[in-house]
Amino acid sequence: MSTEVPGQRLFEVVIVPYAKRHFIKSFEKKYKLNWDITLEALKAQYSHIESLVRNNRISSPIHASPDNQHWILKHDFAIAGRDTSPRASGNRTILVVDRTTQKVYVLLVYHKTDLKAGVETAQWRSLIKANCAEYLANFSF
Repeated sequence: MSTEVPGQRLFEVVIVPYAKRHFIKSFEKKYKLNWDITLEALKAQYSHIESLVRNNRISSPIHASPDNQHWILKHDFAIAGRDTSPRASGNRTILVVDRTTQKVYVLLVYHKTDLKAGVETAQWRSLIKANCAEYLANFSF
């Protein structure tokens, strides 16, 4: 069964090595099969990223490049098989969308308690600046 919608652009979803090496490992260990299902669902959703943004299923870009071809997004998600809403779960992803190459880069996958105390936005910004700087070339913050 194809998930492609006529006239809709599909994006390639890329999980960057930093995300794989760090917080994803703890999700894999803690949730096992439910994590595999969750990750596949997230990839399927992110392949339709423009529709998610347009239909308010994901927040508007936190940052957009001046030409609006690159976005940074934060997305709340729940683990499959859990009776928790995405917002209440505390699970988040930080994404960079490149609309010119039609790719979504998953930079971080974390639970809000995985970050140090303080302002969550400042924490994930610091992490991506230090570990994923090559994906931030189109942004000024």
